[in-house]
Amino acid sequence: MANRLMDALGIKGYRVTLERSIITDSLQKVEPHFTAEGLYRFLQKRRSRVSLATIYRTLSALTQMRLIKKFDFGEGTYRYELNITNGNKDTHHHHLVCVKCGKLIDFESDFFPQLNHLAEKLSQEHRFIIIDHELTLFGYCKQCASD
Repeated sequence: MANRLMDALGIKGYRVTLERSIITDSLQKVEPHFTAEGLYRFLQKRRSRVSLATIYRTLSALTQMRLIKKFDFGEGTYRYELNITNGNKDTHHHHLVCVKCGKLIDFESDFFPQLNHLAEKLSQEHRFIIIDHELTLFGYCKQCASD
């Protein structure tokens, strides 16, 4: 998977460097909804000398290529997650976000056909080509709701 990310960077004209290789290799090892700063701390613990600026530039490039997704869950920082699996297919899903503790829960649901139908209808109605969508629901997780 890291090789696929590195190949994609090279194809798009980005320099294929040791630092970028370390970053792409680490993306499957960090928490699923990581921040750039969290990735930086992860790499520092492994005695890597990759700079935070290089991490931001690499994440930006991978986001533009849609190989990772960038989210704003209202925390004052962006979170990222891989958008591909080893099988090279999109890992599309949605999120539940606890507004009290910040817990993030990935979910898939039986209503996706209805959501896709709505997206298709909106696309036709407004003559708008939809290339992606995301659904984020904010509320309280089970733990916080019972506190």
